[in-house]
Amino acid sequence: MYIKYVGEKPTISQHGVTFNHAKEDKYVYLKGAIHILHLIDPKHKKEFDNNIPDNEISIILQEYEPNIEINIQKEELKYEKKLQHEIKNVQQNNTLKEIEKEVWIKNIKLMQSYRIQRSINKIYYEHAIKIIEKVIKKEQITKIVLPFDKYYFHLLKSIKSKLEIGRSYLDSDIKIEMDHDLMILEFNIKVN
Repeated sequence: MYIKYVGEKPTISQHGVTFNHAKEDKYVYLKGAIHILHLIDPKHKKEFDNNIPDNEISIILQEYEPNIEINIQKEELKYEKKLQHEIKNVQQNNTLKEIEKEVWIKNIKLMQSYRIQRSINKIYYEHAIKIIEKVIKKEQITKIVLPFDKYYFHLLKSIKSKLEIGRSYLDSDIKIEMDHDLMILEFNIKVN
């Protein structure tokens, strides 16, 4: 398994391939997730290197989830089956002409490795959020302060949702505050 940026979510049809600019590759959030892990886990320094290589992300996550590679490989196989099912659905679509089916299937195959990589990036992201949730619970974290940034904001929203699903916390909120002329994100967690 490897992590690398591919791009926005593609929409594939018999008419071609377009990209949804609102659906960014989850890859862009992975380094921020590692930064949050380093901030909340006492066994790490409270520092962060923005130049962390992609393969280091996987190694850091393995520290918390030793079988992450095996789990991601299984999830990748499920996604590949989903793509095969997508091709079957196009083949069985009676409203399309044969040439439209052929073009659509070629477009699916053309974008297959791109979509699989996006899926791998998303799976790593989901595991990172789950790991952060576990560390928050273990370390009884009640506050995380980060620089104001759209990527951190997105990550905090995902962490908040994950905490709400587990119902381990009464409430959590994300505030935008000023600290010495700098905007910061303040994530407050109220424990049961």
